[in-house]
Order: sequence, then C-alpha cells, then structure tokens
Amino acid sequence: YIIYVFQDEKSQEIQAFITVWILDSFVFVEHFAVAESARNLGIGSQIIQEIKNRHLCDICLEVELPEDELAKRRISFYERNGFYYQDYEYMQPAISKGRLPIPLRLMSTGGKMTEERFMQVKTALYHEVYKCN
Repeated sequence: YIIYVFQDEKSQEIQAFITVWILDSFVFVEHFAVAESARNLGIGSQIIQEIKNRHLCDICLEVELPEDELAKRRISFYERNGFYYQDYEYMQPAISKGRLPIPLRLMSTGGKMTEERFMQVKTALYHEVYKCN
C-alpha cells in the first residue's frame, strides 16, 4: 500500500494525493483527490501518467455509476487518461458494520476485460483490499 502526495513546489501545500494497493497482477487505486484550488490545471492527468509510469502493469479503480453529471465527468477524465470502463456489474463490499454494499463499476488500463479477467480482479479486490470472500 503506497500513498503518493503531490505538493506545490513553492508553497509546499498539498495539491493532491493518490493511494494504491500493489497486488499480484495489477495496481488498485483506492483513493485519488485533487485540491479544489488545483483542479483543471492538468495536475490530475500528470499524476495518473506518473502512476502509470511507476507501475508498468494494469491499473484498476472503482467509479460510481454514470447516473449524474459529476460521475460522468469523472469517468470521462479516466477515459481521457487511458482507462476503459468495464460494463460488468460490480459491488463494492460494505466497508463497515451497518453499511451496505455500493454498486460501482471498474475502470482499468489495458483495454476491455474479459469476464475471466474481471472475476480475477474482483476476487483479488474482495480478498486483499476488502478482506471478504
């Protein structure tokens, strides 16, 4: 598990961070955030490119269903940066007691996943990240 933090060179203020899990056959982006003041400056794309350069394997992440404008914009951002929207149904497991699973979709580099590959990724996420199944 690695946390990358990106700071402004002059002010040293944190502009963004991204957290990744290094799994057997892919890297999973657990969280990615860019400070509001640093958005629309290309920083997000630079960070994604840096992660792709550091980890020369498929990179996978979860996105919300494209049901509102913000979710659609987020999906579009990742597509512009080389990710593919995977159409397979996917549920993020409940992350704590009293919480429900959340319907999401996976996006990944390396093209559209076969169903077999999707199941491998899903199984790895459930086992390694979410500690279930």
